[in-house]
Amino acid sequence: MDNPDHRKDSTAGAAEVECALPPADQTERFAGLMKGLLGRITQTTELANGYAVSFAADARTRADIDSFIAFEQGCCSFMSYAVTEDDPAQLTLALTGPEGTKAFLAKWIAKADADRRD
Repeated sequence: MDNPDHRKDSTAGAAEVECALPPADQTERFAGLMKGLLGRITQTTELANGYAVSFAADARTRADIDSFIAFEQGCCSFMSYAVTEDDPAQLTLALTGPEGTKAFLAKWIAKADADRRD
């Protein structure tokens, strides 16, 4: 999988599930996220309409999650973002949306999981 941040999901009926960034910018954005926030994921949970990713709770991670959401709302406005503090030691970011969102995220999540294992 060369580019997990594909421009548009090919799932039937999911035309609205589209990233507004050009493909080259998506690749650069993903690389930057891997060096920061995504590399700190401690758990990934599959949801009916997306994924939830968990992190150790600290001020830096919370700030990075907030920055991630602010940026992503501009380019992936089809997605919903919700942060919960499951306990004092864990933050969870739920990424959900309309049909096709889960498929859109699955490639991104798989790439992040693979990169963390390397």
